[in-house]
Amino acid sequence: LKNGKPSFPSVMRRDLSANSPTIKYMQKLLPIDYMIFDILRYNGEDLVSRPLYFRQQLLADVLNQEEHFHLVDGFSQGKSLFAAIKSQDLEGIVAKRKNSRYIPGKQHKEWLKIKYRRQHNCVVGGFTQRGNIINSLLLGVYQEGKFIYVGKAGSGLKTAEWQELSEVLPGLETASSPFTNFTGQPAQGYHFINPKLVVHVEFAEWTEDMQLRSPVIKGFINLSPENCVFE
Repeated sequence: LKNGKPSFPSVMRRDLSANSPTIKYMQKLLPIDYMIFDILRYNGEDLVSRPLYFRQQLLADVLNQEEHFHLVDGFSQGKSLFAAIKSQDLEGIVAKRKNSRYIPGKQHKEWLKIKYRRQHNCVVGGFTQRGNIINSLLLGVYQEGKFIYVGKAGSGLKTAEWQELSEVLPGLETASSPFTNFTGQPAQGYHFINPKLVVHVEFAEWTEDMQLRSPVIKGFINLSPENCVFE
């Protein structure tokens, strides 16, 4: 957690250090909080077939919430909870049927992820290719007059749209990067163009280093690139 909220970059730092000699240092620098939402076995009894409400009540009764151990609360007003999630800029909620059993390792309709996806307009400043086909777009936004790289997106478009981009964008390639904070070179697989094409992007969140997490291209829009600014 960071400032009381889940921190995806911190999770990644801990995950990458799990098998390294620095793990003891990272344990102190980035302590893990254990968020417990279910109990599957207790006193030798298998509880996976018991209803969710029973397991949650048992968990609340037996869990000793010491430092870094937290019981995940349940809320009956889903719409109000989702509104609160959006206002706190969190990732989303999980909706569960009260009578649902625990179904391990399977996707099912008893539990549903409901994500809060952000949206932003970004300018295309380059692309990558697999063979002769473009497979991702390098995206940027303007901040205080500077064109800032914010990540690449490789999903959301149809096959025909990727093929069309593959016919057009290579002819617009420039020798240098338009991004003021980007050091990649075409020889490393990055190809650059002048930032004129605007796309509407849906994504999970802004990371701490101002990158789009899990961006998906929703479509192209007719908008001046200078209007695509970091907010």
